[in-house]
Order: sequence, then structure tokens, then C-alpha cells
Amino acid sequence: MSSTGIWWLLLPWGSALAMVWALSAWLPTPKPDGRFPTIDGLRGHLATWVYIHHGTIWWTYLRTGAWASPQSSLFNHLGQSSVALFFMITAFLFVGRLMDVPQREVDWVRLYVSRLLRISPLYFLTLALMLVICLALSHGHLQTAWPPLLKVLGHWALFSVGSPYDINGVHDTFAITAGVTWSLPVEWMFYLSLPCLALGLHIKVARPLIVFSLVAALWLWHEHQEPILVWSFAAGGLSAWLVRRLPRDCLRGPLGSLLVLGCLGLDVMSNHDVRHFAPLMLASVAFMGIALGADLFGLLRTQLSMKLGELAYGIYLLHGVLLFVCFTFVFGREPAAQWSANAHGWLLTALAAVVVLVAWLAHVLVERPAMNHTDSWSRALRRLIGGRRQA
Repeated sequence: MSSTGIWWLLLPWGSALAMVWALSAWLPTPKPDGRFPTIDGLRGHLATWVYIHHGTIWWTYLRTGAWASPQSSLFNHLGQSSVALFFMITAFLFVGRLMDVPQREVDWVRLYVSRLLRISPLYFLTLALMLVICLALSHGHLQTAWPPLLKVLGHWALFSVGSPYDINGVHDTFAITAGVTWSLPVEWMFYLSLPCLALGLHIKVARPLIVFSLVAALWLWHEHQEPILVWSFAAGGLSAWLVRRLPRDCLRGPLGSLLVLGCLGLDVMSNHDVRHFAPLMLASVAFMGIALGADLFGLLRTQLSMKLGELAYGIYLLHGVLLFVCFTFVFGREPAAQWSANAHGWLLTALAAVVVLVAWLAHVLVERPAMNHTDSWSRALRRLIGGRRQA
């Protein structure tokens, strides 16, 4: 596929935004109180770009069987730089939350319950879909012995910590989700390191929590050693510090937007792979600009961007399943491998709207109901911990 064609970025991206517009009546805009609108508006675009990145990878995968980065630097960075920016968002939000905590005390129970209910329900729905697909591909037959199968299922139940494992002998099981689950243990690594970061901000933390935090974070780092992870989180944390030292929205306006777009353009041109010094620095400066109010000429502050941002996790986690089902079961891999580049691009354009629709359904039926239980689950866990201490 001639993936350098800018149209195969703009058309699927526009299709996703069109579906958000169609669903806008059922998607409330996030409340602005205490939030950073440019960050909220960025997330959905990043998830959509990751979808386009993986849709481009499928062009090669159908023809060669190799899951390889797109040859186009632009389409490669749609995935790699977007994930780096996602990690920056995570650090920006949670380091900022630690910096703003009153009385220098953190409600760790609520923080971790909220993360568990935010990430787990949709992940386990995705895992269930993976199992159904693997069952279909193996024609309902057990193709491995029970002990190794249970080990593999345990790996996936722990958010795919470690190397990707095939389920029931299904080759390239990771392709069902386009391999996006690798980032979830990295997110957990950061969340589990928060008590150690809190110490550096002079926040009181119980010693057992510090020990657990350090051991768990180091274990996850051992499983996913990648310097880009540390720098991305560091850049996000630095941005959280900057926005509290400089006037809010000080880069709002045309010059700030030009700065961000220039950095993103140089990021793409500087190296094909984001895991190098120059593209990482450029992506970091672009993120800092967005945190300081640069809104890409108003795009990130629109209601469409805000509402797309509400669906970001669902788009990110479920788009691989839809790509896999589409190419494997709906059209078939052999026929799809004969398509022209334009036919492949138009399929990605149409499917982008379906991805947003499915992400919206997942948000309404799974994500939102789960997150609504954060307070009740937190209270129950505090009672349980308090009861054990008294006992």
C-alpha cells in the first residue's frame, strides 16, 4: 500500500469524527472544571491515529504474514508517537493530581480502585472476544494441553505482562488486538510507582505501600525495558510541573499551534522510529505546548474532539478486534490481499466509523457503569482493610 498518501490519514480520521458528530447527542461534553481541555481533546485523535497506523500495517500483514512497521514515516509515527503521547498524558494527569492533593495526603484506595474500574472491564471484554475468536479459528478443538493453556490464559488475565503468547495454538494471537495490550502493563507500572513519586513530593505514604509499589513497578519494568517509557512519563510529569508555574493557556493562539505542528512535523521527519533522542524530544516539546494551551488552531477545544476523547480507550482497545474480524471473517484474508491500495483505504475509512460506534456502545454499556461504582467499591475496600486491621 502506498501509505504515504495523506488522504488515507484524512479520510478515516474524518470518518471517525463524522460518527462522533452523529452520536453527539448521546455523548456529553466533559465538564471543564479543573480539567485541561487541550489534553482532553487530544486523546481521541491519538487513538484514531493508532487505528490508522494498524490499518496500514494490515496491508503488509495480509500480503507477507509479517507484522511490521509501515514504511511511511508518517504512518509509523501515527502509532509510535501517539502511544508515547498517551504515556505523557498519563504522567501529566497523575503527577498533577499528586501536586494538587490537599493536606499532602492521597486517597490511595480510591486512586487504585478508580484505575482498576477504568481499565479492567473493557480489557476483559476484549479478552473474552479474543477467546471467542481463538475458539472459532481452532474450530472449537483444544489444540494444546491444559497446563500450558492455563499458563497462557493467566498471562492474558494479567494484562498481557511479558511476551505475547498464542492462545490454544492460534498463530499471532496478538494480532487480534493489533498488539495494543502491551501498553497496559506499562500503564500499571506507572500507577504502581506513584507512591514512590509521592515521596519525592513530600506526601506521606505508608511504608508497606512503598515497598509493594517499588517491587511491583520494578517487576513490570523488568518485563518491558524500554527507555521511551521512562522518558515519556518524565516528559508528562515535567509538563504537569510547568503548567503550574506558567500562566494557564500561555501558548493559546496561532504561534503556539504553529510551534506544536512544527515539532510534530520534525518528529516525523527526524527519524522513522520514535525511540530515538530527536523524535522523543520533539514529541515532548509538542506535548508541553499542548499542555500550555496550544490547541492546533482550535481543533482540540471543539466539542467533537472532547467527545472523541471520551471514547479514546474503547477506540484504542477494540479497533484491533474489528480489523481482525473484518479481514479474517467478513472479507477473508486471501481476497483482501488482492485489493488495490484505494480499496484498502476506503475499507479503513468505512471501518473507522464502525470503530467509533462500537467504542461508544462499550463506553455506555461497560466503561461508564463500571466507573460509577468507584465510590462504593472504595468504601467497601476501606471497610475491609479497617476490619482486618482491627482483627
